[in-house]
Amino acid sequence: MRGVFEELGWTPRPGEDELTRQLRGDLIRALGVLGDDRAVQARAVELYAGAADVDPNVLPAIIAVLAHAGDGPRYDEFLQKFRSATTPQEEQRYLYALAGFRQPALLSQTLARTTNGEFRTQDAPFVARALLTSVHGRELAWEFVKTNWDTMERLYPKAGLRRLAEGVIGLATPELERDVHAFFKARRPEFGGKTLEQYLEQLRIAVSLRERESAALAKYLARFA
Repeated sequence: MRGVFEELGWTPRPGEDELTRQLRGDLIRALGVLGDDRAVQARAVELYAGAADVDPNVLPAIIAVLAHAGDGPRYDEFLQKFRSATTPQEEQRYLYALAGFRQPALLSQTLARTTNGEFRTQDAPFVARALLTSVHGRELAWEFVKTNWDTMERLYPKAGLRRLAEGVIGLATPELERDVHAFFKARRPEFGGKTLEQYLEQLRIAVSLRERESAALAKYLARFA
């Protein structure tokens, strides 16, 4: 992956097609977030300072990388960017960036905003879902969802609550899976059809895959450490 990115570089070349530009953004996001690549993160900081000259396919990836590597001041900056956004695209970009930070204190702020009215009710369930699927925020998000389920059920449209619940697929540990089953057995939400059963089945598959393959995957990835 790094070899492909080094070949592409950070800036578009004359004659590039749209798919190549999109690939550049995808690789930046993957290296800076999933790969936690410090060099990519440092370059993202430099480019963001001159964001007006950044390719539109690269800017969302840079923002995601900065959120992943960000601290309290960066969070406050992105929150203000969300509040003062002048286009729906810009607003959405910074909204979801607030779910991309790693520090529990910052993620707690984002979770609180899913129920305090600061995020629109059509957006808030998707932010909560993003945090349920986040490696760094899923346990925190699950506790928040359980504690605030009544409020969410009252505030969110039914379709939004259903999409929020989809996030339990990210709670892929045996302990969390048991807790998810116990919670929904007690609450018995009605999402229509077999929606909940499908979510729980997908969670079971994710837990099984993790139990079966995690050791082999860790061994393989250790070769690149």
